[in-house]
Amino acid sequence: MKSLLFRPEAELGAMHWAPDGQDSGRWQRVLRAGLITLLIAGIAWLDFVSGPDVHLFVFYLMPILLVTNGLGQVAGILMSILCVACNVAIAWFVNPGFAVPDLVTAAARLLMSVLVVIAWGRLQTMGRALAELSLTDPLTGLQNRRACVLRGDVELARMRRSGECLSLMYIDLDNFKSVNDSHGHKGGDRVLRATAEGLREFLRRSDLAVRIGGDEFAVILPATGRDGGRRLGEEVRSCLRLLYIKEGVAVTASVGVATFYTAPESFEEVLHFSDQLMYQIKRNGKDGVLQRDVGHPMTASA
Repeated sequence: MKSLLFRPEAELGAMHWAPDGQDSGRWQRVLRAGLITLLIAGIAWLDFVSGPDVHLFVFYLMPILLVTNGLGQVAGILMSILCVACNVAIAWFVNPGFAVPDLVTAAARLLMSVLVVIAWGRLQTMGRALAELSLTDPLTGLQNRRACVLRGDVELARMRRSGECLSLMYIDLDNFKSVNDSHGHKGGDRVLRATAEGLREFLRRSDLAVRIGGDEFAVILPATGRDGGRRLGEEVRSCLRLLYIKEGVAVTASVGVATFYTAPESFEEVLHFSDQLMYQIKRNGKDGVLQRDVGHPMTASA
């Protein structure tokens, strides 16, 4: 199964109101809808008491943009129609009767609102695309180190709440430089892309595979203890060995697996400890797996 790509909502810069089946989510949507309703009512009241000589339609853009931001362009256009209708109704109530200029003004306000909604939607789309690019390795399509740290911080917070453990697998490709020397950088890029695809196909959906940089990869293994981490490390090493034989390159993998039972201050500590385990494998002959526990009362074995 392919690994689940991490896309933090704060990075995408969008407010999503999609139903999540939880009471807290429903109450939040009800609260937001109520606040938008109160906002429209407040603007309409100001529009009414200010009289026909003061034009307050620009303030209706606030609820229009809030709805667009949360529910999309179609909902934003519908809200635009509602706000223009509200503005027209108030103008008629204050001064009954319509002239052609009034209709032209209403049509212009509706057109302006729709254009603002479309422009805002495009800005949101561009923001999401830029945020995703900032979290993605362009060569392999995996998430990058920045995404790894963001997801890791989320997992550490989960550890502190639930008491679950967390494992991190750190992978370095042995003799990768020889691939670049003998097959050129295109050959090296092909091996890196094949490695990423192999990790995607092999790992569980809850895991996150990332490219740290160069020929180094990492895999976050949520709620995975020492036995599961060691087993997955051995299976990944075997899977990659077969993959490299198929690719016709003399490459193997050194894998360090760190299992944390208590959450450190930052995820950088998790990366550093796993990296050190991987380098121990390098110093001891490469092509191996080394697992260690951190914060467990029992002594871990290799």
